[in-house]
Amino acid sequence: MIIFSWKDRREAGKSTLASLLGGLRESQSGLLMLRGLDRQTLGSEAWRRAVAFAPQANENHVFSGTLAFNLLMGRRWPPRPEDYEEAESVCCELGLGALLNRMPAGLQQPIGETGWQLSYGERSRLFLARALLQGADFVILNESLGALDPETLPQVTECIRHRASTLLVIAHP
Repeated sequence: MIIFSWKDRREAGKSTLASLLGGLRESQSGLLMLRGLDRQTLGSEAWRRAVAFAPQANENHVFSGTLAFNLLMGRRWPPRPEDYEEAESVCCELGLGALLNRMPAGLQQPIGETGWQLSYGERSRLFLARALLQGADFVILNESLGALDPETLPQVTECIRHRASTLLVIAHP
């Protein structure tokens, strides 16, 4: 686990660092390496497969489609039965089991702009689940935990610690 801490909440480069590590931005100088290879050698596509990025909930998007599509879009498509099972398991570990039980179609429930309405905390956990389900070597959470209530946070943190082999959490104190 990697933890960076900035005491100053003003612009300090936290999101820029996350974007660079996540492969969303190119660095002007320096060298980022993963598994002993730099991004150019590894290739952008392979880098993005190896690094999962969950930005702030207000910087992420719930797509029109099913909950399963929104969860599994970073994996092979169409999903196999074991992908659905893992998605349901991750959702339950993140405290979304009650949401799944309320949804008439479960993982096949349409959500997004015209579908099921999710709370801000549920959306945040959806984005966390999406990142964790990618099976990446390195997971970056940029302000991804800020929308969670104090009762949910320990459960979510335990799931992330269990499922992410290498983790970078960026959060304001």
